[in-house]
Amino acid sequence: MPKYTFIGNALEADDPCYISTPIRRSVHGTVTANSPYEARVKAEAAIRAKGCEPGDIDVTLA
Repeated sequence: MPKYTFIGNALEADDPCYISTPIRRSVHGTVTANSPYEARVKAEAAIRAKGCEPGDIDVTLA
């Protein structure tokens, strides 16, 4: 399966992963998936596993 990298931001100011910058991109990593959609689902799960609520997520082929 191909690897995808993701970068996402936290939605709320009280979220532990929130960074107060114009672009609040603060959660990133790599997932293995068969499609960009599956990669996005896995990225959301990875962000939630860090105790954060996912906001916008960008997924790209690694």
